[in-house]
Amino acid sequence: MNKKYDYAAYLFILPLFVVMITFMLYPAMTTFYYGFTKWNGIASPEWTGLKNFQKLFHDSSFKKAIINALILALYVPLWSILPLLVAFLIRESKPGVSFFRSVVLIPFVISPVILGVLFNVLLRKHGVINTLLELVGMDFLAVDWLVEPEMVIHEIALITIYKFFGFGVILYVGAMGKISESLFDSAKIDGAGWFRTLLVVAVPGIRYTIEFFIILGFITFFARMFPIVYTMTGGGPGYASFVPEFGIYFEAFQNFRLGYSSTWAIVVYLMSFLVVFIQVTSMKRREA
Repeated sequence: MNKKYDYAAYLFILPLFVVMITFMLYPAMTTFYYGFTKWNGIASPEWTGLKNFQKLFHDSSFKKAIINALILALYVPLWSILPLLVAFLIRESKPGVSFFRSVVLIPFVISPVILGVLFNVLLRKHGVINTLLELVGMDFLAVDWLVEPEMVIHEIALITIYKFFGFGVILYVGAMGKISESLFDSAKIDGAGWFRTLLVVAVPGIRYTIEFFIILGFITFFARMFPIVYTMTGGGPGYASFVPEFGIYFEAFQNFRLGYSSTWAIVVYLMSFLVVFIQVTSMKRREA
């Protein structure tokens, strides 16, 4: 092959490498460095070794953030199963599912910031939800949804599932399209109902897609919650919706402790990496 074409190919992908190094690799490397320093973002960083990590594991806000992240992670089964069921119904062309085809992606394409603001308006004390409840004579159910400490983290979990629901449906529908139609026909001939067909044909056929979406769920709940939390609850009431990603922002831009904030970021990265590592290792063992 003419080497001129080799060099031309490298030139085409060079801008991508520059962008990745500038906006991904370099910030990640500096974050790991600053995580071991005391730095306010203005003065020179002061190396402190493991002091930030010692402080982190005695920090009540960090403990609450981890607890909230684990509560969110409990919603991963619901995150995975709901779009799977709808995707299978769409594939089976059940009556009424044409509605989902037209609207299923709307929440996913809406910015999480807009979604957070929208639900803030809907769920506040004198918001739309409570107004509707009062109009239908069910005002005894009206509560200040955003200041109930026991409820707010669960509300955020359900809104996040709603946000990514359409993406999951489209992902599953696409994966099911690669399964041989003869397998579905065989299940029908054997008398299998739709649920049995889902379990014995569809789920095994899209196993890796399901596993990918589960990993995405864990990473989302651990490290992609900031826009919704910030715009909907601001981490409150108290620490009721305080999540690790919000802690990174809070320490950096509220307390101006960017070194300590970087320590939070390192822990969030390690949590996400651990989930991916366990899942990939499990997949390799099954293939062996």
